[in-house]
Amino acid sequence: MNEATVENFSATAELPVKEWLDLLNVLNNPDKAPVVVLWHFISSIEKQIGPQIEQAKAALDAVKAANTPPSEEGPFIDVES
Repeated sequence: MNEATVENFSATAELPVKEWLDLLNVLNNPDKAPVVVLWHFISSIEKQIGPQIEQAKAALDAVKAANTPPSEEGPFIDVES
């Protein structure tokens, strides 16, 4: 089984339909797109996806921690000292 990575998680972005259509037009004709329009889409998507990426990283870390066997010493308290 492949190790899970953040790239394997799904993320969603919410934009009004008009903006999705504008984005499709930009992707179809990138040479005609003003830089400010490209910046708007990148910024908007980044703001929405960023927190989702952080949640995915936290989930992966939690799974990794849960699957890591305890060390030989363990989290035990030395009562003989």
